[in-house]
Amino acid sequence: MRYSILLAVTLTCFAANPASAQYTSSRGAEINPYIWGVPKGWTTGGNAELRYGTVIGGIPGGKRAALLLQARGMAENDFGTLMQSISADAYLGRRVRLSAMVSADSNLAANRIALWMRVNDASGKVAAIDDMETRSIPAGQGWQRQEVVLDVPNGAASITFGILLTGSPKGHCCGIVKVSDFNLDIVGNDVPTTAPPLESLPRSPVNLDFSQL
Repeated sequence: MRYSILLAVTLTCFAANPASAQYTSSRGAEINPYIWGVPKGWTTGGNAELRYGTVIGGIPGGKRAALLLQARGMAENDFGTLMQSISADAYLGRRVRLSAMVSADSNLAANRIALWMRVNDASGKVAAIDDMETRSIPAGQGWQRQEVVLDVPNGAASITFGILLTGSPKGHCCGIVKVSDFNLDIVGNDVPTTAPPLESLPRSPVNLDFSQL
């Protein structure tokens, strides 16, 4: 399924309340590692009631990570995403790789978790898209670097990218997706694209009299 794009609460399914956790900085000061709210420069989308924030501690490279918290069951067609859009001007005619470190709770094994990137032209038409539809990021496997690679055509106007969490057929609850160290890089043609080809429209109408069953 393609999507358009596209802790401080007590959760009985967690062994500990993350809101009570503390993080000790390199200077020995204890700080609350969780900051709730959409990170600066990012927006959210989708119909799922996710909670967004950031956390420090236990992140590769000592960096801060964004959080997508699923605190209640999500239907299979529900989804939420943390995303941002930029001008495509600096990437026209180039091959672009979006990568990030991602970690997801094992409770989310039945959900679909994905990096995604979409390129649109000036009219809003999708020129390229990859949302890892057939290769969901595995949950419960710790931190792994994930990537998507797209060609940005010369007529492109914008690039939108982010992290996606969808519901599951069983509507499982609860869990957290963490994402850190986003990078958007120009790469050579020796790096293969990851997107399936866009479905092309037929050149002429078919079966206008409904005689073909």
